[in-house]
Amino acid sequence: MRNRARILRCEMTDAEKRVWEALRRDQCDGLRFRRQEILDQYIADFYCPTLKLVVEIDGTSHDCPEAQRYDTERTQSLFEARGLRVIRLRNEEVLKATPHQIRQAVRRKIAELPPLAP
Repeated sequence: MRNRARILRCEMTDAEKRVWEALRRDQCDGLRFRRQEILDQYIADFYCPTLKLVVEIDGTSHDCPEAQRYDTERTQSLFEARGLRVIRLRNEEVLKATPHQIRQAVRRKIAELPPLAP
């Protein structure tokens, strides 16, 4: 898994690169994000340990019913079971946005999430 995560960090999609540009170096409200974080048997696109938050970037490959079922199962079985919260951004949304707009979108989606369980 560690090797796979390392490869994914080197081969980020254009959308992932834009999100990383917007979130790295604590640019989003001082929050620290990690990219291609290993969480059990999955690799999350981005992870903020402080908020127990996973940020997933979804391209068109996530549109088919099979991929949507996998995403739902992954969110419910792994992330929610571990007390993590997940937000999703679409490739199209990210590729048209500035880093500032990406940070705003992340802030807005965080505000819409239910509070963390104690």
